Amino acid sequence: MDKLYNDFKNNTFKYVFGLFIVYKIISFIILMSEKQHLKDNSFVLSFEEELELKPNSTIIDTKINTDTIQDDVTYKRKVIGDTQIVKVQNNIMYEPIIIEMKNKEVMTFARNKLVVIVDKDLVNEPDSINKEIFNIVDDRYDIYNYTMGYTIVIIEDIINKYEEVFGFIPRDNYKFNKYPIRLEIGRSMGAAGRAVHGDSLVMIRPYYFNTLYNSVYRYLQDGTIPTVQNIFFYEFGRNYLAPEYFWNLLSYRYIDLAKDPEVVKNGLSWGRNVDKNDLFRTLMLTQGFVNVTGSLIVDQLNFKVKHAYESYTREEFWKSMEDKLDAYINNYSLSSSDVFNYELLEWDTSTSLDNIISAIIIRTWRNYGNYRFLIRLFKGVKLMTDRMITYFMTLDDNTKYIDQDTINNDQYKWVVMDKKLTMQTAWENFYIMLSFGANTNLYDYFKGTLKFEPREEARLYADNLITRNKID
Repeated sequence: MDKLYNDFKNNTFKYVFGLFIVYKIISFIILMSEKQHLKDNSFVLSFEEELELKPNSTIIDTKINTDTIQDDVTYKRKVIGDTQIVKVQNNIMYEPIIIEMKNKEVMTFARNKLVVIVDKDLVNEPDSINKEIFNIVDDRYDIYNYTMGYTIVIIEDIINKYEEVFGFIPRDNYKFNKYPIRLEIGRSMGAAGRAVHGDSLVMIRPYYFNTLYNSVYRYLQDGTIPTVQNIFFYEFGRNYLAPEYFWNLLSYRYIDLAKDPEVVKNGLSWGRNVDKNDLFRTLMLTQGFVNVTGSLIVDQLNFKVKHAYESYTREEFWKSMEDKLDAYINNYSLSSSDVFNYELLEWDTSTSLDNIISAIIIRTWRNYGNYRFLIRLFKGVKLMTDRMITYFMTLDDNTKYIDQDTINNDQYKWVVMDKKLTMQTAWENFYIMLSFGANTNLYDYFKGTLKFEPREEARLYADNLITRNKID
């Protein structure tokens, strides 16, 4: 017994040190498991855990000054991507953004994929950017830094969802440093925004960026769900509507009801600005997707937001287009040729055809699976290579499919394809896309309700596409 006591006495340090090492190992294992737990949940933007902290407690992996803690406080730690957010009562601490450039001309804010480029000259213009944005620095934890970070998180959430839905990544011809998606906050440009089909550039007017930024700021103050204007979904959606698919499947020429004789030549319009190669007026079917795809995916975003089109709620926005569709459906004197061959609606020349197309997409989405409908639809687009302009041009006799007036016209050599489909073929392709998305042949709906009759070969094509390509 004495020997055991003396042995313990002489080796006390070794035993204590050994116990200390065991304690550290166990603590390390627990810490790693907690971090893994956070990592495993990092893809969920709404993940939260509450930490009960005593005065002078230490929070791992944050930069909170714990010396300021005076009372017992409950902290909420959130995970957004790989970034932790900690909200301490009314003082918000967050490390979301990287400022890549800050000089006399521009400031850039970035996170994972997206870089936001702001022209400093905008601060002196009527349509100006929020002035506090230019005072943000990436090593200061204040409300403006936090607001900008959340704003970028929301836009990147939209981008990530578009990649999932469209199954397409835009070309990065406009990337800035390592960031593939580029958002420029630009001066008044005659439109709320602009974008490049199939490429990674979007331009938004300051007014709309301010609207989102201010909505996020309010969310951080009182929890009001942020509102995202349709222009963000609309312009980023263009990036994901790859021309090699959509223009190739849906482009057709139609009669322009505009009254300006300089625009309309012989009753046929190649576009509003004929001599400037403006293709918009041959892309109405594509435009229908641009208008509404974002509003259809908003409920699937990780970060909860509201969709709005100016002062319209999402439901009001949808109704404004569905009313136009109902006006066409219920007017039995109107045929599909009377409507689908024209840019503007005969009974409402302030409204263009894409409103009706968008309404058809909305109703098919609503009736046939919502989100799964979209996933199937865009997967189906990639399977329709033998319904494209480039395929039909290889046929010896393509008069049924290609607008023959476009065969020898070199006006649009700068785009993916310079020929155009007939109206019948383009709308048949639209019908096939929606049928595949719905996982059922919509022939009766198109022929009966929409008054457009697909040819027999298109009906069989839709059947075969659905039967041979099973997508859950």
